[in-house]
Amino acid sequence: MEINCKKKTKIIGISGVTCGGKTYLSEALKRSFVGSVIVNQDDYFREEDDPCHEWIDVSPVRKHQNWETLSSIDWSAFSTKISDILNGDHIHETGLILIEGHIIFNYDKFPFSFDRKYFVTLNKDECWQRRNVREYIPKDPDGYFDVCVWP
Repeated sequence: MEINCKKKTKIIGISGVTCGGKTYLSEALKRSFVGSVIVNQDDYFREEDDPCHEWIDVSPVRKHQNWETLSSIDWSAFSTKISDILNGDHIHETGLILIEGHIIFNYDKFPFSFDRKYFVTLNKDECWQRRNVREYIPKDPDGYFDVCVWP
């Protein structure tokens, strides 16, 4: 995948703990820097039945996708979207490309480098409380937080 960016667009990576405020921060930056674009990793999760998923045993008779691993994301589609933005005219000269997601810094095959990286942290109790009020599809099975999210 080739990138032919006409101007030096700043690529900002925002990663960190689940429910830590990554999306909130990205949206605040987008409002502050006219013409910025957000590319959210959450938009590139694989379908539930995708064979690329890693599965965990949540009970003797039940398995569940581990959504916290690199294999849960369609990195090809994600990278293509970012490249299309970089190669197009989508960004104002004062704009940023804000790439947001909980495991973006673990992926080492992006065809670009980040100009800045920010990692959002949160303590375990606050993370659990925030995650516990969200509704996920599919729903997190009992024990998922301790096994996959905060092992």
